[in-house]
Amino acid sequence: MASALACSNPINTRHPADASAVPPDSLPAPDLFVPPDTTQAADEMPASGCAPQSLQSSLFPVRGTVRGPKVEAEACKNGVGTDFFGPSDRVPPNSQDFFTTAAPVGYAGSQFYGFLMYVPADALSGVLRGTVGASAAGVGAFDSATNCGWLDFEVTLPVPPDVFCSTTYGPCDPGCEGHGEMFICEPANARLRYSARPSAACATGQDPAVGSWVLTLTSVSAYIPGDGYAHYDTHGNLTATLVNQVDPTDSVVLNLDF
Repeated sequence: MASALACSNPINTRHPADASAVPPDSLPAPDLFVPPDTTQAADEMPASGCAPQSLQSSLFPVRGTVRGPKVEAEACKNGVGTDFFGPSDRVPPNSQDFFTTAAPVGYAGSQFYGFLMYVPADALSGVLRGTVGASAAGVGAFDSATNCGWLDFEVTLPVPPDVFCSTTYGPCDPGCEGHGEMFICEPANARLRYSARPSAACATGQDPAVGSWVLTLTSVSAYIPGDGYAHYDTHGNLTATLVNQVDPTDSVVLNLDF
């Protein structure tokens, strides 16, 4: 279920089941979140709210925000899920994993999934992936200075209008990427990518330390969900600073409750 944690290469965590497996009558109604500390006018809101999403049974819902000079976003209802997995043969043996749940069936960009994006105004989606280590399955605080893990937040933007691909097959021009079995070059969406990597010594050749996080667990209890594997029901908070991969002067603050 969970491969060995290597900070230079994010682990292959358990991906939530596709939302198509959920009966249509069980899907939640679309939600439109507004950050509680904002007075944003209605005409400044995104053109649509959050698409209806459902969580896999082993995941618990996450609420929270991502904020920075270039990004303003809030987690949609059932858009982000988390679970605590362990113990295992990984180092550290336990981890709190975070997923943006799969885009709902029929999603075509008309509604946001995962995160409702306020800024950038033309953002198409925001996706969070990551796992943060915890040295024990218990109440306490676990930070990136002493625990392994990784966090990535990616904002997808429209294809820039001035991008032109001069070659049909790779290697593709800057701003282009290969698609399909033939790796045909097509203009790529612009993206903002933010990351956090631990300062703890986790593996040989790990990525340079960047950003930081603190995982605070206020409640931990064991349970066995429908997949038959041992998990923990945890509640708490994750606060993290993620740094822009191409502009280290730009960062976002992730604040999640679960």
